[in-house]
Amino acid sequence: MEPEEPKKPEDLDKWKKKPKEPKEPMDPSLFEGMLPDDQWRLDTDLLLAAKTLSADEVRYIVDSYYVMQDNRKRAASQARSMVKAAKKDEKPVEPHLLLDWFFARSDKLEKQIRKAMAVYAGNSPIGQWAMQIIGIGPVISSGLLANIDIEKAPTVGHIWRYAGQDPTSKWEKGQRRPWNASLKRLCWIIGDCFFKTKGHPYSYYGPIYEARKAYEERRNEAGELKDQAEAILVKKKIRKTTIAYQSYIIGKLPAKHIHQRAARYTTKLFLAHLHHVWYKHAFGKEPPVPYPIAMLEGHTHIVNPPPVPEPPRLSVPMNESAKPSGMSEPSKRSAKPKGLSAPIMMSVKPPPIRAPKAMSGKPSELRAPIRGSGKPRCIRAPKSESAAISNKRTRGQERSQYQG
Repeated sequence: MEPEEPKKPEDLDKWKKKPKEPKEPMDPSLFEGMLPDDQWRLDTDLLLAAKTLSADEVRYIVDSYYVMQDNRKRAASQARSMVKAAKKDEKPVEPHLLLDWFFARSDKLEKQIRKAMAVYAGNSPIGQWAMQIIGIGPVISSGLLANIDIEKAPTVGHIWRYAGQDPTSKWEKGQRRPWNASLKRLCWIIGDCFFKTKGHPYSYYGPIYEARKAYEERRNEAGELKDQAEAILVKKKIRKTTIAYQSYIIGKLPAKHIHQRAARYTTKLFLAHLHHVWYKHAFGKEPPVPYPIAMLEGHTHIVNPPPVPEPPRLSVPMNESAKPSGMSEPSKRSAKPKGLSAPIMMSVKPPPIRAPKAMSGKPSELRAPIRGSGKPRCIRAPKSESAAISNKRTRGQERSQYQG
């Protein structure tokens, strides 16, 4: 058998990759159809229409808001990584204009969602009460209103269990999830917000978080949580190279675990206060005592709700014969309470916003700089809804007065 002749170099040329032709620069006219900055803002009609959103629609908007927020954070992290890598290799920093555009547009869209959710939550007395608390914003308030049905929560224990805050509730294999995943994530965000706002001078739940964390740290150092640490080692597979394993192996909980315990305690206390205010507003009477206070030994201290104006009670209480049976699935909230011909608005004015001690002078003399210039401008009060509807601004006119 004769050996095959070796392929000639010219035969191999056809398998070589051809160099790519340089792409022509994109025509700027392609971007002319994109929305300008003015059209990324919700007009007055759309904002007022947020009052008519259903509970299902609000749940979808709240979930989409946090997904959008995660994507924005991811884009910002990617841009920072590119800049850091370029500086490390001493290369010119790429402009990454597309990531900057995505970050800026996502941030603007999030702000518009917050405005719409503020209108939705502000249309409810409970939403107005919740938004006065440091750490609770319009998105969280709207999520709580859309996920919780007070008619199915005779005690705060029903809300704890439905939100995944009951440690005795277990999700066994092959069974349906015993809690609402969206509400459980919202509770985690609430605890994180209380942690981040603990330094605020008017924070109510921040000092409670710090006191609970100090209490858990003392118990952890005294060895009172050793059984829980050993149980976690048996139940979960934790790598031996982690910092958490080094704490569990000596019978102590790691610092992050202590933080989560304190945040969960603060969140459950807030849910208890929310249920207390909501129950009094809906049924016109005091809510039942929580299960730990009524049944368990050693639980005798009741923490009162924060000192903010509570919504007025209903003139016609809801039907008390229809006792709620618990929350097994997300329930649909009615647009208005039973027995009323019109939605209820809170007549109690929120507490005045106190300025920091460093500020001085009359309110009319306070000025804020305009973005992009060193000139100060007076802060104007927002217009009423009727005035805003009658004085709509067209495209190209003066932008919104809230520029900062």
